[in-house]
Amino acid sequence: MKLQCRDLFNEFKEKLMNPVYHPTTAIETLKSRCTAIYLLQKEQAHVRRQAEAFIKKTSIYSENDLKRLQKFSSLCQNWDSLEFCSTYTNLDGHYVEYKLFWVDEANRKRYTHYHALYQITQSRCYFVSQTKPLIRIIGDPILHQPGIFFPQKPNFQEQQELERQIIIAKDTLVKTKGAGIAANQCAEIEKPYCFTIVGVFYELPAHVEGVARRYPNSQFPPAQIMVNPRLSYSSELMQTFNHACLSVPCANRCEVLSPQQLVVEYLDPLQDMRRITKVYNDLDAVVLWHELSHILDGKTYIDLTFAALSEEDLLQCKNILQAELNRRQHT
Repeated sequence: MKLQCRDLFNEFKEKLMNPVYHPTTAIETLKSRCTAIYLLQKEQAHVRRQAEAFIKKTSIYSENDLKRLQKFSSLCQNWDSLEFCSTYTNLDGHYVEYKLFWVDEANRKRYTHYHALYQITQSRCYFVSQTKPLIRIIGDPILHQPGIFFPQKPNFQEQQELERQIIIAKDTLVKTKGAGIAANQCAEIEKPYCFTIVGVFYELPAHVEGVARRYPNSQFPPAQIMVNPRLSYSSELMQTFNHACLSVPCANRCEVLSPQQLVVEYLDPLQDMRRITKVYNDLDAVVLWHELSHILDGKTYIDLTFAALSEEDLLQCKNILQAELNRRQHT
């Protein structure tokens, strides 16, 4: 959802002038605080003071937050639009992934892209912190689209772009301590090619240690970069594994059925794009299946789990989720 900033400011600027007004949801807090940043630019001193007071009272770390937003407001020459990418909750609180489009003093079009964390206490919502995204979160349209097939006879620019995307994916995988990653999970890749990295870079101690903390007592395969992968065999014999996913920010895991053996064909960029056929069994097959679901189908393990539920079970699950959301909004 994308909102024009002028409409947003018209909706909230009068509310912000009321000292007793306080937002109650994460999205409302983001909208109202964006309006407050805009009001920091106003000539009227009383308007600026009220905007400053609003920013401070809606932030957990008020003084540092006000200074940060005052600096940002001074850089912004013109406001364009606010786009909501996704919303989600976990044990930390309520998150909103958003993009704010604006024009700087040099008349350059810019945008900021963040995951903002909020906490709700006694029906009042407060900003906690925000970080630039490494990973696309469930709900992002690019995450839910298959990767772009890499050409059989790529030109120089296409080859360079693939190499750039692989570097980003490897760096993101190591930083996030995952056991695999698909190109369409990487927030920095806007038009992801069809490739995935399956496994762990055992030559990098930080990656090994991070994966071990996320998945204790699990031994994953050595990292393999697969371009244009396709499954040539999938066993009827199934296995279960408690899946987690970088794109599904949730403390809980989900036991999912997947084939016990897979045969995959792919192009290996470390061997001059030679076509490789490889057999994956047991836990290695779990990792491969998880990543191929991302890049070939645009599906997360949550999507596949819900798709396998009966209508009755799906309705029950929906009611449980709604009850939990209601509980979190009133705690």
